[in-house]
Amino acid sequence: SKVRYIPSMGFTMPGRKRQIRRGVATVFFTDIVGSTALAARIGDQTWRDLLTLFHAVVRRAIQHDRGRQVDSAGDGVFAVFQSPADAIRCAMAATDELHGLGIEVRSGLHTGEVEFIGDKVGGIAVHLGARTCSEAEAGEILVTSTVRELIEGSAIHSVDRGLHTLKGISGEWHLYAIVRADPVPLDESALDAIGTNVARHRRTERRSLGIRVGIVVTPLIVIAAILVALIFGQTPAPQRQITTVAFSTARGSGSPVAVAFDPLGS
Repeated sequence: SKVRYIPSMGFTMPGRKRQIRRGVATVFFTDIVGSTALAARIGDQTWRDLLTLFHAVVRRAIQHDRGRQVDSAGDGVFAVFQSPADAIRCAMAATDELHGLGIEVRSGLHTGEVEFIGDKVGGIAVHLGARTCSEAEAGEILVTSTVRELIEGSAIHSVDRGLHTLKGISGEWHLYAIVRADPVPLDESALDAIGTNVARHRRTERRSLGIRVGIVVTPLIVIAAILVALIFGQTPAPQRQITTVAFSTARGSGSPVAVAFDPLGS
């Protein structure tokens, strides 16, 4: 039996329900630098909170730049993008924000043909992206020559990092580092402040969640109150009114007489 290609469905494997679709994508990998030593330094609880913060920041950057998160394991994240420029902007935004929180990450990107298998993404291009990330230094965003060629002429610039031998992949690969403003190196005080930054972010997230819940719940409470009033409320009784009519006792003579009566009375 042979693999059949159906244009509207991609590649289908005989005897398998799962479809394999191939397409070009930019793969993005990022992880925390020195994660083991950092976890030992800050303790288990703070490390768990830091991971939550790390994933929240990276996930927000991915969504902002129209990417799709494929997988996350421990202190690493894997995502795919249609545009290499979008992937680079995501990496830059996440790196800068995490650096401000005292968390150093490294990132690697490659563009190539990948396999889409359900929600998963695989292929040699994925391995290339992961190995490129492993070659990066703290705060560095490395891309392959393929990515560099695709962003040629854009406002994104890179510097040559030379040829690298990537583990498990044949040949040598030319890697380039994305040019960014040099961040202030993290010192001991910045590392000691990680716990404070994580706690502050957690409080901010809770306040933000409370505001979002309030925005959703308040209109529902108002609507419910209106419905209850319409279903169980009573129409208020009409108020009595006193009407005063002035007329003369006789045409052309006498004083006018004022008569007051209640139209609801008997």
